[in-house]
Amino acid sequence: MEHYVQFAKEFVREAGTIAKKYFNSDTTQWKDDMTPVTKADLEINTLLITKVNELFPWHRVIGEEESTNNESDYCWICDPIDGTILYRVGIPVFSVCISLLHKWKPLLGVIYDPIMDRLFYGDGQSSYLNDEIINVNNEDNLEKCVIAIENFPKDVYDLGELYKQLTALNIKVVQFASIAYPTALIASGQVSATIFPMNQIWEFAPAMPIITGAGGKVTTFTGDNPDFLDPAHCYVASNGKIHDFILDIIKKTVKID
Repeated sequence: MEHYVQFAKEFVREAGTIAKKYFNSDTTQWKDDMTPVTKADLEINTLLITKVNELFPWHRVIGEEESTNNESDYCWICDPIDGTILYRVGIPVFSVCISLLHKWKPLLGVIYDPIMDRLFYGDGQSSYLNDEIINVNNEDNLEKCVIAIENFPKDVYDLGELYKQLTALNIKVVQFASIAYPTALIASGQVSATIFPMNQIWEFAPAMPIITGAGGKVTTFTGDNPDFLDPAHCYVASNGKIHDFILDIIKKTVKID
């Protein structure tokens, strides 16, 4: 396991160099769904495939921009730039994310912010920020909690009413235009929860073992265990202290079929 961790940490640092090279530069293309993809996204995704093929040729890769089609119980998941919208316009809130899954269960996750040089990693048992062990906060006073929400038109559920209810309770609700980064910040104690109505495997697989390794909790909107193969499953991650509250308010404000 340690050699996989070392590989992942070295990879995201190399990928971070690529990300910084193209940061705030006009290399954007637009996908059919009108989401942006930059040169950094493409180069980092290709780099992972190249390195995995060299070192672990029996492993599969699923990337946001490019994947391999070999069958394997081991699968590397890659979001080359999580937070592309802000990245492309020069706002430094983005990260490089990878995860290793075995039979669709996360073995490890790594999230790297190359601007602040913050490298989060975890294996579901323990989690680290730049090799220092981290833990979720113990905050249960809702008015002191920071909760991150993202909601885009293509998402499975509309969180508009949920947002209104949370802010009415004087909870500090923020939007990062990023999935993984605010979720990693749960593990280090700065954020108390994240709520995301989508299920792209590269959006959440890297964050999950980091959160759980730091003592946090991850469920679907209905409180079930995450299932990356179910497109209807969307996620709540938290410090555990306010998890039941979030599930309860989701039940009251979000229409779930």
